[in-house]
Amino acid sequence: MCRIGVVIGPNARHLGIKLAELQKYGGNHPPELWSGSTCALMHNRFDVTSSDYGDGTFPLETDNFVLHFNGEVYGWMNDDFKSAKEKSDSHFAMRVIESVGVEAFLKDVDFQGSYQIYDKKNKLTYIAVDQLNTAGYFYTVHGDSFIGASEHSAVHSVLSELGAPSDTPINIIKNGSFITVDEKLNVNSFEYRDSYKRVWSGQQFSIDDFKARVEILNQHLKKSVDLRIPESGEFGVLCSGGVDSSLILAYAVKVLREHGELERLKIFTFADEAKSVERDNDLFNVKVLLEALEIDADAFLQIISKEFVDNYKDRVYKETVFTESPFLVAPVPMLGAGSRHMVAMSLILGWIVNHNPAVKVILTGDCADEIFAGYNPMSQNIFSGNELKERVVQKLNDLPLNDASRVALSCFHGTRYVSENILGISNPRPVEVRQPFTSHKVLNVLEGCHPDYLIGKYRGEWSSKFILRNAALLAGVPEEIAFRKKLPFHEGATALRNSEFESREIEFAKLENTVFSADEVEQLKKLGIDPNSPGSAMYRVANRCGLQGLFAGNSFSDSMLGHVNSTDISGTEYLPSKPIEFTSL
Repeated sequence: MCRIGVVIGPNARHLGIKLAELQKYGGNHPPELWSGSTCALMHNRFDVTSSDYGDGTFPLETDNFVLHFNGEVYGWMNDDFKSAKEKSDSHFAMRVIESVGVEAFLKDVDFQGSYQIYDKKNKLTYIAVDQLNTAGYFYTVHGDSFIGASEHSAVHSVLSELGAPSDTPINIIKNGSFITVDEKLNVNSFEYRDSYKRVWSGQQFSIDDFKARVEILNQHLKKSVDLRIPESGEFGVLCSGGVDSSLILAYAVKVLREHGELERLKIFTFADEAKSVERDNDLFNVKVLLEALEIDADAFLQIISKEFVDNYKDRVYKETVFTESPFLVAPVPMLGAGSRHMVAMSLILGWIVNHNPAVKVILTGDCADEIFAGYNPMSQNIFSGNELKERVVQKLNDLPLNDASRVALSCFHGTRYVSENILGISNPRPVEVRQPFTSHKVLNVLEGCHPDYLIGKYRGEWSSKFILRNAALLAGVPEEIAFRKKLPFHEGATALRNSEFESREIEFAKLENTVFSADEVEQLKKLGIDPNSPGSAMYRVANRCGLQGLFAGNSFSDSMLGHVNSTDISGTEYLPSKPIEFTSL
């Protein structure tokens, strides 16, 4: 995904150039800029799937619109981009927008990323994010300027250049929403898609309905995987041997076999080869899966060893997290699991792209845990399906500020850093990560699912993500993989979490928490944060990272701090009131 930005105001072009410089690591082409009298659109093009288009191709411009986008468009209504004749998905989108208009386009587009569209006739700028805002988009208004960009830090840096107060609010566009900005800087927000709010709202509860929902879910997941496989060339699936990535791999194999193109597939797993015979190890489970899918591991599987990550993670932490200007800290500045995930993913993706120069796209199982309540704390202290559904909706509501941002930061900054500084590659190429579970059509299927389908009993044992695990069985994933207990990426068989980094995080937090100014103490009091609490350390990290706007009157503040304070949840196990039990489908 590219990096994009917009400035509206009398100094638009100058500030647009500034944004392009700040987000340069989000592109592999020279920054491109379109500017009108009071509007400048910035595009750092991350070109991995359409490299035959020269510089100056984007943003696209017609008599009516200027358009650019960070992400991918997979289709509109029943019109799939892979079957269309346009030379890029941006050209595909422009054709539809010219035909039906911006709002009708957004209502039915299958995409991941963010749009910036300038309506030349009405002098109106549209900025839209996908149904989960997986790429992130931040904006602010200061004085006579509107500033928006993919990266929060870029918006903050421009505010600093303008001399704005340090607590100037920086806003995030809500999931499935778009804003419009006119020449007078009037900002209006509109929700074009609310799928994530309505998941698990089904009223019918029966075994027959459950089976039907599993089949429909599988159909849409397979279609989502198909649309996210690039039209030509090699691509990869990052598989841990857990249910999410195994299901994605199973459908990638099915689609490629149907087209006679299995040779295009590369399979990657991060594993400790010394423990390859242990059942809880990722590599053991991946090999079980490949055998069931009749895939030759020697021909298709590549192993990113734990040794490779262990050799370099200390250096990556030191230079990207524990530094004066950390750039692998998510918009919610938590130095725990988020940073561990980003450091590991940066090394993994860096290894992949530098050992496989032809692989430009990676499919992953990201976001399934958020959608299907897969994180272990989500199903604790819950006593009804509706309560669990509300926790899922809250998690998806906060997605741009926590989990989703980890992948974007790893792809852009982390992978490039690893390539340049660890592997010594000049002019490195990032990789594009696509997430089939984020499709709005998949979310639409889940709207009709009863919340008790999230947890059920299988062969006498309770299991989370119950409907998804049954979908995996139906897709040909072996039972021991489909119902494998969750082992977090940063903790389980592929452990990165250890006492050394726990202590370093504590020390870093102490360093950040040494002295608070009177203004900071006052701000902490307004937020209800004890100056001696972990939340206060995060606030100080936010200051250092240029993220304090997230604490300043932003609608996400309450939910963000709630997420921080709930990381140590423990309690009774949730049992659905009407459990479903299957021995098979």
